[in-house]
Amino acid sequence: IQGLARVAVSQAMVRIRRMGYRIVNMRHDDLWILVPRDGNEAQHTEAVRFEMCRPIPWLPGCPLGAEVH
Repeated sequence: IQGLARVAVSQAMVRIRRMGYRIVNMRHDDLWILVPRDGNEAQHTEAVRFEMCRPIPWLPGCPLGAEVH
């Protein structure tokens, strides 16, 4: 399970980085991402959360979830 989580997080990491966000650290299946303080923090965090929960094409039906802190 941890191996699949790592792959899912790694794929999300690539997408999130391409969106222009800076990933400052990673631990297991956690990403620490800097979000701009520009009045649109809720939109930024929702965009990141969406990418973290995006279904994996080669593993249909696998439930993914993400918490934002």
